[in-house]
Amino acid sequence: MNTEFKEHRENRRVYLGDLDEFLAALILEENGRAVKISVGNEAQGFVDVSVIGFTNRLEDAEGVDFELSPCECLDLEVVDVSSLFGKSVFTSSAYELFDFLLSFFNRIECIVDFSENAWKIRITKLESP
Repeated sequence: MNTEFKEHRENRRVYLGDLDEFLAALILEENGRAVKISVGNEAQGFVDVSVIGFTNRLEDAEGVDFELSPCECLDLEVVDVSSLFGKSVFTSSAYELFDFLLSFFNRIECIVDFSENAWKIRITKLESP
């Protein structure tokens, strides 16, 4: 994977429920290139998103499927959050993933890409409270 990033520092306050649309717009602005971001809790319902840079798309690799939809009955008690670190996490909702992770961590640094019909997110750094 090419880890050279086009530097592009930008801080934005984003409503957590709009995170999917915000990330999609970032990726589209860069013609489909993956984006490296840092996301942290801010005020109620909002996150602070720091855009660190852009890179080539994430390589296809095995990863972890993450869904919180009620029909899949995911038991949050048995989720090992550390199992998501350093791997590709596939999800249909970036909002659900970050909302879940930010209940455990203050800040998450990751690379975000979109592939076919799912977000592909590789977590590179986690900051605990």
